[in-house]
Amino acid sequence: MSEEKLAYLMRDKRYWHPRHADPAYQAMITEGFRRLYPSPNQAAGGQAGADGKTPAGSGGPVHVDAHRRDGSDVREHFRSLPGQGGTGDMQHKKPVQKPEELDGMRISEIEEALSFDPNGMRESELHEADSFTAFIVKGIAAKHLYGPMYIEDYRIEPGRPHNNADDAVRHALWSFEMTKYLGADTAKKYGDAHERIPNNPTGEKAMDLFNNAVGRQLALEAKQSNVSARQVVLEALRNGRLRTRPVSVAP
Repeated sequence: MSEEKLAYLMRDKRYWHPRHADPAYQAMITEGFRRLYPSPNQAAGGQAGADGKTPAGSGGPVHVDAHRRDGSDVREHFRSLPGQGGTGDMQHKKPVQKPEELDGMRISEIEEALSFDPNGMRESELHEADSFTAFIVKGIAAKHLYGPMYIEDYRIEPGRPHNNADDAVRHALWSFEMTKYLGADTAKKYGDAHERIPNNPTGEKAMDLFNNAVGRQLALEAKQSNVSARQVVLEALRNGRLRTRPVSVAP
């Protein structure tokens, strides 16, 4: 199976949910990753690990952390090569800056603070490289990023939903849902790529990157599993966690 197919299978509760875990289902996915990313010993045709007892490749490329936090089910998973560590979604648990703290910073400082690489892949390149994930990302974007542009009943402020509270909610919702279905790493990859467009004003780019980060963080917190994504994001807006105006970037 391809990594895309395995990533899709990993979203099943039988893989990550502590109460619905199916050892056979989990073992199938683990074996799929081991076949895709064999250990050095496997690649060389070895039959056992370095200790002579452990089966080749048993270093385990799939890492799972499924538990409950604040009464809500939380799932985190990441894949690394055998013998290597990783942080995957865990790295996105670091608190992001408060909205007002970005004002007065240089764009290079903002990019560093939000781990944004301006020279990374653009959205079109990501879509071409991974059509399966792109299909999911486009569907989420159509609903949460672009859909609200045309639904006046959703409006928080009058006028076009751009560079305002509605814009902040759009980006946070998009990132929230991408994180929910694809993981925070993929959500960040596509959210960052979306901002790598020519002549993107630095203040607007910083605002969008910040709100994308908040959206990912909200999804990972998962404190209100029975509340809709929009309700969670609107609550974050009311609590002042979103950036509702472009950042005043220092020259």
